[in-house]
Amino acid sequence: TDVGKGFTYATETDSVGRYILRSLPPSTYKLTVEIQGFNTHVQDGIVLNVNQNATIDVSLKLGAETQTVEVVAAAAILSTQDSVTGQELNRTFINDLPLLGRSVFDLAKLSPGITQVSGGYIGGGVANNFISNGGRNATADILMDGVSTTNFEQNSGIQTPLYTPSVDAVQEFKVQQSNFSAEVGFSGATVINLVTRSGTNAFHGSAYEFLRNNVLTANDWFSNASGGKLAARRYNLFGGTVGGPIKKDKTFFFFDYEGLRDTAARTFRAGVPSAAMRNGDFGEICGAGFDTSGMCSDPEGQLWDPYSGVYDSNEGGPVRSRFIPFNNMANYVSPGNPKLDGTGYQLPTRPGNLIDPVAFKMAQFYPLPNLGVGTAAYDRFNNWIGTGSDNNSNNQWDIKVDHSFSERDRLSGKFSRSKGLYHAANAFGNVLDSATNGQSPGVSHIFALNYTHTFSPKTLLNLSLGFARNFGDSKGILPDFPDFDPIKDLGVPEYMGRSGIPSTPAIYISNYAAAGPLHSIGSQAWGILRQGPETHHLLGSLSRVQGRHDLKFGAEGRMHRISFVQPGAPAGVLDYEFNSTSQLPWSGGGDSMASFLTGVGVPGGWGEYEVPAFVSTQSFQYAWFVQDNWRVNDKLTLNLGLRYDLTTPRTERYNRMSYLDPDVASPLQVPGLPNLRGGLRFADANNRNNFGADHNDFGPRFGVAYRLTDRTVLRGGYGVFYTVARRGASGTGAGGFQGFDAVTNWFTSYQSDGATPWGRLSDPWPITGPKIPPGSSQGLLSYVGAGVAGPLRSVSATPYEQTWSFGIQRELPGSVVIDANYVGKKGTKLYFGGAGELNHLGPGALGLTRDQISALNEYVPNPFYGIITEPGDLSAPEIQAYRLQLTFPQFTSFSADEPPVANSIYHAFQLRVEKRFSKGLQFLVTYTNAKSIDDASVTSGGTTWLGGRTSLQDPNNRRLERSLSQYDIPQVLGFNYTYELPVGRGKAIGGNWNPWLDAVIGGWRTNGIWRFSKGQPIALTLNGGQSLPTFGDQRPSLTGTLERNTGSNFLDQYFGNPDVAVVPEPYVLGTAPRTLPNLRSPGINVANLSLFKEIPLTRFREGMRLEYRAEFFNAFNHPHFCGPNDQVNGGSFGKITSMCTSPREIQMALKFYW
Repeated sequence: TDVGKGFTYATETDSVGRYILRSLPPSTYKLTVEIQGFNTHVQDGIVLNVNQNATIDVSLKLGAETQTVEVVAAAAILSTQDSVTGQELNRTFINDLPLLGRSVFDLAKLSPGITQVSGGYIGGGVANNFISNGGRNATADILMDGVSTTNFEQNSGIQTPLYTPSVDAVQEFKVQQSNFSAEVGFSGATVINLVTRSGTNAFHGSAYEFLRNNVLTANDWFSNASGGKLAARRYNLFGGTVGGPIKKDKTFFFFDYEGLRDTAARTFRAGVPSAAMRNGDFGEICGAGFDTSGMCSDPEGQLWDPYSGVYDSNEGGPVRSRFIPFNNMANYVSPGNPKLDGTGYQLPTRPGNLIDPVAFKMAQFYPLPNLGVGTAAYDRFNNWIGTGSDNNSNNQWDIKVDHSFSERDRLSGKFSRSKGLYHAANAFGNVLDSATNGQSPGVSHIFALNYTHTFSPKTLLNLSLGFARNFGDSKGILPDFPDFDPIKDLGVPEYMGRSGIPSTPAIYISNYAAAGPLHSIGSQAWGILRQGPETHHLLGSLSRVQGRHDLKFGAEGRMHRISFVQPGAPAGVLDYEFNSTSQLPWSGGGDSMASFLTGVGVPGGWGEYEVPAFVSTQSFQYAWFVQDNWRVNDKLTLNLGLRYDLTTPRTERYNRMSYLDPDVASPLQVPGLPNLRGGLRFADANNRNNFGADHNDFGPRFGVAYRLTDRTVLRGGYGVFYTVARRGASGTGAGGFQGFDAVTNWFTSYQSDGATPWGRLSDPWPITGPKIPPGSSQGLLSYVGAGVAGPLRSVSATPYEQTWSFGIQRELPGSVVIDANYVGKKGTKLYFGGAGELNHLGPGALGLTRDQISALNEYVPNPFYGIITEPGDLSAPEIQAYRLQLTFPQFTSFSADEPPVANSIYHAFQLRVEKRFSKGLQFLVTYTNAKSIDDASVTSGGTTWLGGRTSLQDPNNRRLERSLSQYDIPQVLGFNYTYELPVGRGKAIGGNWNPWLDAVIGGWRTNGIWRFSKGQPIALTLNGGQSLPTFGDQRPSLTGTLERNTGSNFLDQYFGNPDVAVVPEPYVLGTAPRTLPNLRSPGINVANLSLFKEIPLTRFREGMRLEYRAEFFNAFNHPHFCGPNDQVNGGSFGKITSMCTSPREIQMALKFYW
């Protein structure tokens, strides 16, 4: 009997006394056993958690049925019926532990094997974006009241939650990490399972207010060191709950509301141009002084005229012949380039003609330097600090109703809604700020319905139906400045409005620290976003007890939909590097800020403009499963399961999708190049998919639990779990929509000659302007002369994880259990981020001499000239010779979707010591010692915020990428507790105090979350680097073992011997591994603590009380620094400039319970 609701669940034992009750909701129960000739047995206080298999054994005594033996149950803390690893948390921990941001999903970090991504600390609402037992980030499904509330993230390959419930709405929270039932899938080997609260036969409720402000917040380490002040901060989280009976013993409700009003301080750092630099005078970058001719005595401090370059095949780029005297572009008159005479693109003859007019106007929007100005500590790459405030508001509510039609039929329904508005701080305080994306409204809805029907004491039917939807609409920064017109106020060409989405150019300036997420000035690239992902979920199962077998059969179906548009570069995104103003392609002075002011990009450098596609995609997932929990005898239980998954390829409402066909004959006829193959194909009414399907996703599950003694259990298991497939519903980030959006690459050199500047910022796409989407009208001739990208329909494998574990559980006195496990996981057919490019030179390129490589870089007559007319490299009179040796020479790139060819391996020892709440104390101690190795750590190779960015140094040899995983953290220790101090009335100390004394000193409780961990491996990079044509980014080389600086100045130089990291010779593979085996970013030492004071108000109503809370996040203000700058040849190599945890924040709260 459910004690709170009065619901009764009946069953019968078999001939030897075995009984099973299935699908009981988490609650507190009373067990009554009746049989003729024996005393009636009543066992009270049985607590069942979410997805728990508990064993309650009963011994009956001879006697009359009218005689009753009552006992109080001890909590079942040993897992004697399964081998699932993970962690379940009861209402005490959920309600009392200090959670920064009050995000219930942060409780996942309490489970062994859970680690953070991107060098950060888990906290502040990471939801499912974590690593579990060495798997991929953000692949865990979230089941809320039995139905899924996740969808495919628009870049695909990971999952994203659609709703986050209030902490006060959650009854049970469980992380299952391996060996769980075949009923659960589509999530790799990890699932978050939570149950929301329900009403009972008694009315109960609460009201609360949480407060944080800048008075209670410590300053950021770097802001404090530079004299910066905290911006205003005010955080208010408020709400309440109420639950009770609609009809006693039959119908119950629970309602909760929560509101958020948050103005949060942020600190920004950036490298900004000085007053002289923004006007063209870069004399300050020459620290060695100038000679009488105006040349810097240090070659690395000299600027060169980008129009004086001549392509040199030995160098692989332009070599420039004219230096800019005194680095002063304002006084310098460039003669331009003779190739541009008579074209309309020659420079005017006047001082300052190198300064691009649009770049000049944009530079004036920068703030002036304010860090270290006039001192030896001045660093032009990081010379400004500022503060601002993010504004966030949200209102959400949940309503849940439970109804019992009879002892056979029960129904539970829930509806949730959340509506919020977020506006990030504007660091620069103007329209070209890169830190804010303007207003970002969002709305979420969740619906869940669960029905159970009992056919007989041994047969049960369960049906679940769910719907989850999130809608977001971020319009960018321009709506904050309605009077600003980029065409009129910046002078950009009118064609920059061709996308139909008002924006300003997004500018990347390498080496200079950026206030925004990535770029330096202008609207955020990929910041404008309108999407509406939704998930429909239907799950049915039939349970049958047959002798010693507890059988479960079932199936589920999910429909995922996403309506989506995200213009990555609606006004262009342009990247400026130092080597637009250097003498040589990879060295010899130069400065990226000076390059920006000229508006000249690196020949062949990155930049693009996008006219976006508006798409609406859909995909389905189906699964069938059978599970047999076989209780072989009283000591041994086997869990045997089999699951079959099927994820169908996505379709688009109007078939606006495309894919690559590498084998199709090209209709392009080119003299000297017969039998060209490869092209872009399009979906249509008869062929609606651009991915293939994998029909081989069978996942066996096996578990064993052996009760060695009454207090000791041996457990182990093995399972195959299929994780998230990239072929599911998605937005345009996953690719496969080319033709229906149009991305035009930046034209950086005239006639693609590799040297003569063209397409400056004031006219980045000369002659034609950006392309308009052609749809499928051009067929296999689509995008010839440009790059093509999309999935290969022949590649359809679903990534999967094999997990195994073996461990022992031991119950100790005081309701304590020790759980020690060896856990292993092998990832197979994982997506290899950054490995999709098929248009590259073969392995023989590594054996070429410098002269042979020089010959590949030489410009030769272009056989496509006059045939391909699309402006770009392949329409020029000459092209580089290597292009004619590529597999698909008619395309600049032939980039397939991230291939499922990566592998990973994880081994760990995991220890968990847990004490259930008794005598005022509950604690959980976890320790993980692990090692994770892979050849690719991310699903999407070019998406930093999804967990990382990767590039294959040698596209022909993926084995060179095998190293420690990007997220390998070898040791993690967690200590979590809640403790009622034994002081006050009815306690060990002060049991007889008078009420006034007890009101002050009694009734205190302390709670805490402590986390200690090692850092993540460091990956070294280069600024630039000279790779072989078509090869990936060149990595540095190591002449020795790079070591950590153990001195007090480690913030300024993290490495003790940085000189051992060097730039390799041109065209040579760097020797540094993808991640270093011996060096890690700083580790974590964080404690979130709280202190509660309870004031009983029972004289007004039983159970009524007032609770005061003081919560201290990062209580000891221990700084967790992010990793150091990893660019070996950058100006800030080894320097740490940011923190990965917030400084100490103190939160006060009042909660009223009744």
